[in-house]
Amino acid sequence: MYKRQDLSPLNVEAEVAGLRNALDGLHQAGVHITFMPGQSGLSNALREELDRAGYTIESSNATLDNIITLLAHRPGYQLVHIVSHGAFSSKHDQAQLLLEDENGAIAEVRDKVIAQRIHSLERKPHLVFLAACESATRDADDATPFVGLGPQLIQAGVPAVVAMQDKILMTQSQKLTQQFYGFLLEHGIVDKAMNQARDFLTSGEGWDVPVLFMHLREGRLFRESDLRRNRRGL
Repeated sequence: MYKRQDLSPLNVEAEVAGLRNALDGLHQAGVHITFMPGQSGLSNALREELDRAGYTIESSNATLDNIITLLAHRPGYQLVHIVSHGAFSSKHDQAQLLLEDENGAIAEVRDKVIAQRIHSLERKPHLVFLAACESATRDADDATPFVGLGPQLIQAGVPAVVAMQDKILMTQSQKLTQQFYGFLLEHGIVDKAMNQARDFLTSGEGWDVPVLFMHLREGRLFRESDLRRNRRGL
């Protein structure tokens, strides 16, 4: 499936800084945003910068339990953006995210487990963005529609899911994120924002990797008036 020695460490500091830039428009529009950097933590300089700007920093490890706890006990988080390594096993026909356990070590969390935990939430997020390799991958010979983490989250009741159907360079993922949220803020239509953001990816270097799953009427995730309310992103 994968070899741990082949996993390059995520640059959490750069990812959080990039996400802050991508989400700043939403933040300025009144969306409450929480960062969970996990065991890696953040430098004092970046932490103080985020604090001054009004962002919330969750200091607990990035475990599935802690993510679900935030979503369950602080209702209103409508956007969930996860940056992690991911993998797909054609042998077992399942995807998984590599999150953290309570000790900060790698935790291999299967797609079915994640989908079940999301399904159990009384208030589900409106959008889950999986910046994780192979989070939408499925066996081409499998006719079952809900295979792979992205489709299973749709089945669990999430209206829109962005996921990756292959490996993607982190630079391409960051570019996609920046453009996607920028366009989403302009008009609130998730499939239009995805198509516009994909145009900024270089052909052959990830253009065809991101995929959107959704069950939204006309693709509208929110209206401009929604942004004036106290919305939340994680």
